[in-house]
Amino acid sequence: MQEYRIQELRNALRDHLSPGESFRAYWQDDELRVVPDEGDAGLVYEDKAFYGMLLTINERVSNAGTTLALFGLGLSAFVILSIAFNWFPDLTGGLDDLRAWWFYVMAGLAGLVFTGWLTGFRERAAFRETERDLEDGLDRLGLTRYALLAIINDDEELSSLVEMLKSSQPAR
Repeated sequence: MQEYRIQELRNALRDHLSPGESFRAYWQDDELRVVPDEGDAGLVYEDKAFYGMLLTINERVSNAGTTLALFGLGLSAFVILSIAFNWFPDLTGGLDDLRAWWFYVMAGLAGLVFTGWLTGFRERAAFRETERDLEDGLDRLGLTRYALLAIINDDEELSSLVEMLKSSQPAR
């Protein structure tokens, strides 16, 4: 029965489609809807559980380094201010040279570089923790991580995940 129905649809649409065109037709709210077929992109966005997992991984990656970044910047500011205002004279007793302008520039830059490195390290670690689940989901949908990257590349909701996919190698 289903094969007969598919053949009927093929015959009816043969004169209306050009080679390479692809559409999805479905009933919704008592109305026939026809939309362009998104191919593999449809697999990713229609599978709610998989897309939800992608959103979760993205959130874990983007939040992984945030606390450390704020802590690192706060610690850098504290060290610079404590030296500038001589809050701990016993620790910086003979280090009057540390009050030169170049020291503050170097200390600030060192704090930013270290914080950036630490944030990236935590983000990569968070991604590696969830990478196996991602690979299992991709296997279930029959996609590769490169196909997923091409599909979600412009999705702002998944920007952290996109960056991790671009910069990492497959676990296998």
